[in-house]
Amino acid sequence: MKKLVIFDMDGTIADTSPGIMASYRHVAIELGHQLPSNEDLSTVIGGSLPANLQRVYNLHNNEVKKAVEIYRDYYSREGYNKSSPYNGVKDAVIELKKYNCTLAVATMKAETFAVKLMNEWGLSNYFSYIYGVDTNDSISKPDMIFKCMSNSRISNHNTIMVGDSPQDLKAAEMCKTDFLAVTYGFQYTKKECLSNNIPFVTDAKSISKYIINLMENEGL
Repeated sequence: MKKLVIFDMDGTIADTSPGIMASYRHVAIELGHQLPSNEDLSTVIGGSLPANLQRVYNLHNNEVKKAVEIYRDYYSREGYNKSSPYNGVKDAVIELKKYNCTLAVATMKAETFAVKLMNEWGLSNYFSYIYGVDTNDSISKPDMIFKCMSNSRISNHNTIMVGDSPQDLKAAEMCKTDFLAVTYGFQYTKKECLSNNIPFVTDAKSISKYIINLMENEGL
């Protein structure tokens, strides 16, 4: 029985790429670096912000904090509102709630932005937990998954993580939960999922169909 469904945000619940990429480019301008291309930024979404900024701009350790501050300042003013939920996400969420699933978000986005966006999209009332990184970037995605399971008192055997990236899969594996990939997001493709035997859906509305079918096949 899959009672706890944990969603990644960027690339799973919503297309947040315009705001994220604009914020990365703003960092480049402020720090005097060359503007990165879309290809340069193709792997930054969903990962650790400090680590990604350091890698993209080859920053020294003592430069990372300043880059993060510049990014989050711009994102809070300009970037966060350049995003929208994928078609079918709300339908999937409503359907899962009909089956009494507990829903949660685990995202590498700052938690303050995650909560704000979920409120603005009209989705927060469906979710029991919305977890993101803190101001010190000290919490990992596995930490968030464990926190969701602990607070909901639902075991890893009754939990599934839904995400669009190998980082999401790795977090699920570390927490010993099931995983469902989405191929409409930023990283996983249908071909890659088929090659690696990763369960997947190609549109957001199918998330609920997959999970409900999984539950029914387990005798519920």
